[in-house]
Order: sequence, then structure tokens, then C-alpha cells
Amino acid sequence: MKNRHDYNGGANTNLPSNRVEDAYISNTIDPITSMSSYSGADESSMMSFFTRVNYEYADKYLGSITFRADGSSRFGANKRFGYFPSASFGWVTSREDFWNSDAISFFKVRASWGQNGSDQIGNYGFTSVVSNGQNYTFGQGQVITNGAIALSPGNPDLQWETSTQTNLGVDLEIFDGEIAFTGDYYIKNTSDMLYAAPIPLHVGAAFPPTQNIGEVKIVVWS
Repeated sequence: MKNRHDYNGGANTNLPSNRVEDAYISNTIDPITSMSSYSGADESSMMSFFTRVNYEYADKYLGSITFRADGSSRFGANKRFGYFPSASFGWVTSREDFWNSDAISFFKVRASWGQNGSDQIGNYGFTSVVSNGQNYTFGQGQVITNGAIALSPGNPDLQWETSTQTNLGVDLEIFDGEIAFTGDYYIKNTSDMLYAAPIPLHVGAAFPPTQNIGEVKIVVWS
């Protein structure tokens, strides 16, 4: 999957009047200092592979294994692909021969574990971004010279933000489904979080680089 974004625009100040019909870009008293325009383009791409194997036996043993590989142009060549496995298993205990409870008509235990990734950053965080059209004044004559500045230092070691999720659960029905209960214990660990941490001004960049820093853990009972 590929995405491309092209944009252009312009601005004008110092209009000769406040009438709406006069508000267009080329209508200005001083076209040299009051008119500006800009344009640009950016693009990104994603490639994914996905496979799954499901298993069921005797309507009481359930299993599923999934593996996916995602590649994103938002990371450098050495970290472009992320690999995310997952697995889930269930056991309908109430369908076993040894189950002899009249009150509990259905009882199932289940467990799952899996990973997924996020690439929700700008398109060019892995490389340094330079902006043209930045004017500088040099010498005693104060000559204006076109220049460029570094907007953000690149980070070639950027990699996928990864969430690891574990779930343990039980499903229970009493009196042929008259009363139902579901319980879950859920843990989510997010590591290598993508975040643009502040940097000192003397680094010389307009914006901080994106880094893999931070970790969040979520625990839920339900």
C-alpha cells in the first residue's frame, strides 16, 4: 500500500482593500514582501504478510496461531520490518466426560498472547530533513543569501513500537444459560514507544528527532 500527498498554497498580506472580491493572492500593494507561496510532497508505503492456523477438536479444544510481518517506509532499511506473532487457546471443560455439575452448564477457560506494532510517526524520521528557502545575511553589505536549515536530525535506528498483550479468561453459564459470567485478566505492555523527546536549542535543529523511548503497562480485571 502506497500513499502520496502533494500540496501547494499561497498567502498574501497588505491588500489594497478589505473587500472580499479583492482577496486574491496576486492583488497586493507590495508583491515583493507581501506574497508567499509554498509546495511540497511526501509519500509512505506499507507491506504486510499474514498467516493464521486454526485448530478445533471435539468441539472442546480450540487453538489459533497467527504470524504477521509488517514493513514500513517510515523506518530505515535496517529496521524496516517488524514481526508479530500471536496465539490463543481455549478449553471447554464442561464438555469433558468427567464433568458432572448440574448447576454449571458451560465452563470454558481461555488464554491468549500476542504482539502488534505501530509506525504512527512522520514519514522521514529515520533520516535528516532539510528545509530550503531559508535566507541568511552575510558580510558588511548585508547580502541576503538563500540557504537551508536542518529541521530534524535523523534517527536511522528507529524501529516499530511494540505492544505485547496477554489475556486469561473464563466463561461460565449456570442453569442452561440463565446466568452468564465472563471474567478476564488483561495485561498490555507497550515498549519502544515512538516519541519526539525535547533536545537543547544548541543542537541546531528546529524539531527534535523521534526516538524509541518509554514504556507503558496496563493491567485490567473485568
